[in-house]
Amino acid sequence: MPTIKYTREDITKIENERDQFQLERDSLIKDVAKLREEKAAIGMYLDAVKVYKPMYEELNKKYNRLTEHIRLKALHNPSVSRYKDLMHFIDEMEGGFNERS
Repeated sequence: MPTIKYTREDITKIENERDQFQLERDSLIKDVAKLREEKAAIGMYLDAVKVYKPMYEELNKKYNRLTEHIRLKALHNPSVSRYKDLMHFIDEMEGGFNERS
């Protein structure tokens, strides 16, 4: 039966390779844990989108309906200043600027 003889240098080299593999394994384990956390965070975000998107869409429909109603009132009642004021306020809100400051 043949015997295998390793020198001290061979053993040191093999131990260094083993240590390197262990470091890479530990790094991969940490990376997998981080990816799992990110996946959980994305899942929570998607759940929030599923809950709040229908609420946003319903509120947006109501807002558009209200602003259209105010625009029609202002168009059909040009002498009533409160409709004009509301129209200016809506235009400022939608435009992102405020001239009254």
